[in-house]
Amino acid sequence: MTSTMGSDGWLDDTRLSEGTELEESALRCLRTVKWNKIAEMCSKLRPAHICNIRKKFSMGTENLVKLIEFADGVKWVARISLEDEDGRHTASKHDQMVSQVATYRYLKQHTNVPVPEVHAYDASSENEIGASYMLLTYIHGNVADKCHLNSDQSRHVLNQMVEIMVKLAAHTFDCIGCLSVDEEGHFTISTDLETNGGPYKTAQEYYNATSVHRFHHYADRYFRNNGEADCEPGLHLPFLFNNLMPMLTDCMKDTGPFFLTNTDFGMHNVLVDANLNIVGIIDCDSLMAAPIHVTAQYETLLGRTIPLPGLATQESVTTQTFVKGKVDFDYLVERVAIAETKLHGNTPIADAMVSDGARLVEGLHRYRAMQDWVNAEWVKSYWYMYYRSLGSSRCVEFANVDRPLNKEESAREEDSPESSQNKPGGSNGEGTLVANGDKKEKLGGNFVRNLEQTSHFKPADSWELWQLQVL
Repeated sequence: MTSTMGSDGWLDDTRLSEGTELEESALRCLRTVKWNKIAEMCSKLRPAHICNIRKKFSMGTENLVKLIEFADGVKWVARISLEDEDGRHTASKHDQMVSQVATYRYLKQHTNVPVPEVHAYDASSENEIGASYMLLTYIHGNVADKCHLNSDQSRHVLNQMVEIMVKLAAHTFDCIGCLSVDEEGHFTISTDLETNGGPYKTAQEYYNATSVHRFHHYADRYFRNNGEADCEPGLHLPFLFNNLMPMLTDCMKDTGPFFLTNTDFGMHNVLVDANLNIVGIIDCDSLMAAPIHVTAQYETLLGRTIPLPGLATQESVTTQTFVKGKVDFDYLVERVAIAETKLHGNTPIADAMVSDGARLVEGLHRYRAMQDWVNAEWVKSYWYMYYRSLGSSRCVEFANVDRPLNKEESAREEDSPESSQNKPGGSNGEGTLVANGDKKEKLGGNFVRNLEQTSHFKPADSWELWQLQVL
């Protein structure tokens, strides 16, 4: 745990240089924002109290924060949205801030979750400040993932985060989307920020829209940069997801209630004090009313990857990481069950966490990184779960997909007597699953073509999905 707390450890502009795009954006913010106007606004909001804006600042990938100190000791922060490369804010950033303000205010009024109070905001950059901003109460603490915590300390923070997540999920709604608040202070569920659609009345409606969005949004870059669609065996993962979810879960019947969920809740947006007690939650723009299998996505809390269903055990650094991740995940499920039982006597989230539905949603979440080998492994895992649900003999474990190796793994590969042979289960375009290193099963093609007849999710003609080589 670092000895410097809160704003005392913030940066000054001498630590920045015009190197990365983020640093350039921060420098542009520091130079162009009219900080004197912010000071004037604060003095109007708190008449007769002179304020001073400190030079030091904190920053993330999308925001820059400066401390505002009033003469009577009260402290606020000015949270400024960093500009895009072309110097203009996008509509999604505007909507993101409006939703986050509504979320902060909802949590303040209806929960005891520690979030800052919103004193003023403007989601448009067309104002006298020169940027979109929020004025928030200052919370004195450090971001948990910057505190170099050991295992016991991490679990101390994790236990508190579980309590918060379970308490959030106790707030339920009859549709899926993000929070909004009207001029009279009434809270409702409105458009989902990621898909720009909704609110959705059923889980299946939401999954359909999310699948479509993620395929088109993330795969579009791939198609622009690569001539052949079938050269990436995991590209079509959202289509598999959208067909397998109704088969392996009851999502088509899921009409609510839907659970208030922070879909990006990790130690990167938790503030802790010197005793590692949580004193604040920041960046609440990812809160939404969500289906149970989205609520069950707690892997962000762990910061670890747990084994994919069907992935064969191998002696590798990756496997060691999976083993550690599995131990932590089992602990997390136990803590969620304890928190749920304490709150309302049953364990719907903990039960969902160990379900195939949660793993399918996790695969769609991982798809956003657009890592070829990750997507390929998840596609194989999807098929494994499908055949397992049928009790089919085709439910066989698969080996790791070929992927970039780290130094330790590379050394092991070079020392291995099989290093000169082709590895089974690699992304060689053959479309195979591997059991015990030799048994192979050709899977997928006919099943996917048959799904076209009953799918609730039809690809756009331009994507030619059904010409892709499955697996």
